[in-house]
Amino acid sequence: MNRLLKIIMIFSAFFICSCLNFNTGSLSFNNNNGIDDKYYGTYEGSITVRENNNLSSQAFVSVMVSSGSAITIRMNGSLINFYNVAYKENIIIISENVYKVSITSSGYKYDFTLSFNNSYMNLSFYANNNTLGEGTLTKIR
Repeated sequence: MNRLLKIIMIFSAFFICSCLNFNTGSLSFNNNNGIDDKYYGTYEGSITVRENNNLSSQAFVSVMVSSGSAITIRMNGSLINFYNVAYKENIIIISENVYKVSITSSGYKYDFTLSFNNSYMNLSFYANNNTLGEGTLTKIR
């Protein structure tokens, strides 16, 4: 009886361990893989920027997603002038084609959301100085 109990315990332990799968491949975890390489390229276009006093203007934006998942973001407009780089360690994967990244620049924190499609990207951001922006960028290369 004691031997049978030990065999049952061993098989039970193996069964329980095989059922535990900590690496489920869930896209909500950023295993430091960064942005999927199918989205590498340069995206450009115009976005609408709005400040806390509801001033609204257009800004030209260029986003370059390069190998190693480095993201270079450049925004130029009457309400905003921004240039910075984020690296894959700072990228949070939300879904298969949606990523979030936070960048601190000139004392302000910018929270970007990048939603990729085949030939374009939707970009939106919010800065802690109550500036926000959104628009669609076209993949140019």
